[in-house]
Amino acid sequence: MPVARPLFSICIPQWERLPFLLAALDSVTAQTLRDFEICVSDDRSPSGGQERIVEQLERAGVDYAVAVMCKNGRYDVNLRSAIGLSRGQYIFLLGNDDALKDVRVLERCRDLLAQHPNVGAAFCNHEDFATGRVNRTTPATANRGHGVGVAVANYRNFAFVSGVLFDGDQARALATDAYDGTEMYQIHLASSIVASGRDLLAIDDVMIRKDIRIAGERVESYVTNAAKEKDVIAERRMPVALLGQLVCNSVAPYMAPGTRDRWIRKVFRQLYLFIYGYWFVEYRRVKSWKFTVGMMLGVRPSRSLKPLKPGLYTRVSLGALFACVAVAALLTPIRLFDSARPALYRLAKRQPAH
Repeated sequence: MPVARPLFSICIPQWERLPFLLAALDSVTAQTLRDFEICVSDDRSPSGGQERIVEQLERAGVDYAVAVMCKNGRYDVNLRSAIGLSRGQYIFLLGNDDALKDVRVLERCRDLLAQHPNVGAAFCNHEDFATGRVNRTTPATANRGHGVGVAVANYRNFAFVSGVLFDGDQARALATDAYDGTEMYQIHLASSIVASGRDLLAIDDVMIRKDIRIAGERVESYVTNAAKEKDVIAERRMPVALLGQLVCNSVAPYMAPGTRDRWIRKVFRQLYLFIYGYWFVEYRRVKSWKFTVGMMLGVRPSRSLKPLKPGLYTRVSLGALFACVAVAALLTPIRLFDSARPALYRLAKRQPAH
């Protein structure tokens, strides 16, 4: 076991998708900066293949830790397990079907972090593996500061796991099973770390190639999963219904007295306008309006806000906003939404005020 502490721990939660993971590992082991370890937690993949992971890492001659869960725990448990394997000063998260953009990604990360020593969390831009189309999460490299306001204004930028970076000690210290089932454990870490006083770095650099393509192989997606669901109006309890609670609870220890309802409103306004609104239209596209109405029932304010116990004004104002977003999502023609989508994406990703 290596003694030296690596600069980066590349943490990968793994389940099935073995050919894609092996390609992802190739993109890491090819890095010019060698001060890293690779930490893979396998969520007890039915098809196995763990020995091939170890063989590939042994051949590459890199430091690594590979663990297999004793039972399937799903995404949040598995990501926490991967982070728990790490020793690095910084944790760099990577999906098991995404790749690093080029061989100098970790070099560039090292240089940026040297310029911003108080950074506790960071995110970057990514591109589609097949088309090269860039998803620009941030328009400029900038230290966005820290505190509850920064955490609340930026939590949406951590929804995509690949390319997310954390201070290793803080991420390991924040380990908790309180958010298992949300499928957004990394947002808990980002929100907590930034709210606690560590800076958030937005990196205007394409560091990730999203959705590796391999001939003859296919990855399950929300499109294929939606197709399997019955096309009826029935309440659908989806993990995204828990996202608002996760963010509010993660930043709650750092809120000033008397500000709780104000932050709840800021969290849920973003959730309704930029996340729920998008997914309502998208599920109309891949499934039907009936399926979408069932999703709306599952994330309605009376359900998602209840555990937070906000005041009357917060409940009424957010309920009214949710109703407007739901009606607009059901009535807006998909072609109109598609034509406006680039402008809406830029609006959603512009540097937020806090």
